[in-house]
Amino acid sequence: MKAVVASILFLCCSSFIQTGKYPVAKLYAYQQKVSGGANFSSDEKGRAKQQHYVYLLVRKDRTISIDDVWISGRKVAFKTEEVSSPVTIDKSISLGNTPATETLVPATQHTVMQIVLTSSAAAAMTSSPARYRSYPLLIRYSENGTSYYLGSKSWNILDPKVNQ
Repeated sequence: MKAVVASILFLCCSSFIQTGKYPVAKLYAYQQKVSGGANFSSDEKGRAKQQHYVYLLVRKDRTISIDDVWISGRKVAFKTEEVSSPVTIDKSISLGNTPATETLVPATQHTVMQIVLTSSAAAAMTSSPARYRSYPLLIRYSENGTSYYLGSKSWNILDPKVNQ
């Protein structure tokens, strides 16, 4: 009986230890269609663009660097910036008593790092590692010389936005 209780206690303790193993606590990945508006050139009018919002919750007292980002297996250029939480965006349309903003990242004690996608990468080195190709979003980051891969199995789809 003591061996069973000791085993259960060991499993519980080891599961709590594992929760803090990785420097990134959570990944938020959103996709939104954006179309129309004065900011679009005449060639682009009527076409919808995909806007991506990507946020990482980095555990307190941990520092990471983002090495690579792939969308649908294609490497993209990006920049990172630290933002404060909660992270919200304005909704395209607000009716009645519905809120005018949507929360993308709730309030948290973790550091919130935003990955801003700037463009697609050049033809060379564009494909993601073979074992991770099923992820529509894949991020490779490092901490103290150790590399980690973090992927999202799907995008959270936001309501489309129509610019005026």
